[in-house]
Amino acid sequence: MRNIQIDLFKGILVILMVTSHVIQFLHVDVSSLNVFTTYVDLTTFSGFLFAYGYASDRAYFSKDFNDVRSKMIKAVFKLLIAFYISGFAFYFLVLKGLNSNVDPINILLLNNIPMYSEFLASFVILIFTSIILFPVLKKLNPLTIKILVLISFIMCFFPYAIVKSELIGLFIGSMSYFSFPVVQYFPYFIAGIYTSNNELKSNYKIWGLTLFAFALYVIHYILHDKVPPRFPPSLLWITGSSIFIYAYYILSKAMCNHKLAYYIIQVGQKSLLYLLMSNLVLFSLFLKYQGTLNLFECIIVTILMIVGIEYLASISGRKHV
Repeated sequence: MRNIQIDLFKGILVILMVTSHVIQFLHVDVSSLNVFTTYVDLTTFSGFLFAYGYASDRAYFSKDFNDVRSKMIKAVFKLLIAFYISGFAFYFLVLKGLNSNVDPINILLLNNIPMYSEFLASFVILIFTSIILFPVLKKLNPLTIKILVLISFIMCFFPYAIVKSELIGLFIGSMSYFSFPVVQYFPYFIAGIYTSNNELKSNYKIWGLTLFAFALYVIHYILHDKVPPRFPPSLLWITGSSIFIYAYYILSKAMCNHKLAYYIIQVGQKSLLYLLMSNLVLFSLFLKYQGTLNLFECIIVTILMIVGIEYLASISGRKHV
């Protein structure tokens, strides 16, 4: 049985992500909307990890490993195929037009992770990691959570320059491409699992802690006139989104039964489809329309994409996860 609260949570993330991608690909002056796109960059991957942790606890970790092993393996291949579709689409629709010398075989071997497909590759690694750590994640306790979070935070100071393999970069980060390393972002996945078991309510201690984390993010921006490093992620980048992820969760819990939430929930139930299809559309438009649309036109394109994908899903007669 689906959890509509988490579907609403994912729907918010998807709509913001698609809007940001349209702006990044097509807007005439991306820098003028840098605050919005940076905010979406800050919160999207962390948010999806939280949501996937929550869903994984219900679908996997609440059950015996032998009962869900094949399901988890299928999820790995499902996301791997989505990565290949997005990655090769970026290669043929964007990189070829830019006369790139990228070897497509390296994409197949995960030795080259195309832009805007890193997200999918990281989720492949996340599920693989979940299979390996299944006994630990199934029986999370306060001590285990503290140890895993501490490891993740320490890894934010890892000497990324020594990482030459893009595949290894999916685990621990790299300076050679835009990676979303699973190890550093893992606290959000753990938080999702924990929340699934404890159903957090609005709590002033959590608000205070997450506000403090965001305050450090803001102080860094004030002192250095730039946000904390994202690629590879710094500790302040990782923790800076926590207040917004918590706010999304509380908001989704409060609004999930509202009539207006229904449409966003439908989007959240097909998050992978939206990510993949929006990528294909934007890759197709990039070479001809890069930097040509104003904000109003970008919003229209975003609406058309979301409505179009939802319409195609509705006439396909299939349910998506």
